[in-house]
Amino acid sequence: MSLFSSNAPASNAYLRGPANGNTQYTIGTSMGVGTEKDAAYDVYHPAMKWDLSSIPSGSRVESAALEMYLSGKDINTTHYVQVWRFIRSGIDWGDVTWNQYDDSANLNWGTQGGSNTSTDVDTNLGQLQFTSGSANGKYTFTLDADEVEKWFWGGKQNYGILLKASIEDWDVVGVARGTLTVWRGVTYGTADERPTLKITYHAGGHYWIMGCGFGGRSSNIFQPGKYSQMVPAILAK
Repeated sequence: MSLFSSNAPASNAYLRGPANGNTQYTIGTSMGVGTEKDAAYDVYHPAMKWDLSSIPSGSRVESAALEMYLSGKDINTTHYVQVWRFIRSGIDWGDVTWNQYDDSANLNWGTQGGSNTSTDVDTNLGQLQFTSGSANGKYTFTLDADEVEKWFWGGKQNYGILLKASIEDWDVVGVARGTLTVWRGVTYGTADERPTLKITYHAGGHYWIMGCGFGGRSSNIFQPGKYSQMVPAILAK
């Protein structure tokens, strides 16, 4: 069993709009997720990508989590902060904006803010609920291990993750709902409070066994440790 743990994403961007939607921002010492509760509202979508090349292809993921430190909020609507997986190739991390994933090439997101679930992101890997009473401190977003594993076994490329709120709209009087949470950013001085991705995995944890349907993450995959007690009986037949 091995552990990947990093509070230093290789790339990051701070998608902010619709005002100044063509301006490129990066994450600094803090980052917001969600919507400000005022008439001239902005929506905030931090995006990050970790270098996962140290995890071998074919690895079996046992668990995955994103740890973040909440430092403030502006909430009047209960909502979820969600961690979405990017499926959009060609993101220019040095020139990405709210409106475009490559501003210099004039290439638009499927939906502004990089949140189209057909072309930009495909899976909500994990979420936590927040209210006006949510306390500051460290929070752990448990991520779907099966879905994270697809970066290493299952055909998904690591294009990074997008953070967004589940509610990002107006109320009946035209004022944006308050779903803004504020988090320590990637350059915050205390390293332990920066966004940290943790993945526990078995290197080379998948093997094919012809004709054996074990269920689990794939009906034709043997995963060491899960079914080790079945092997002697199967081989004896």
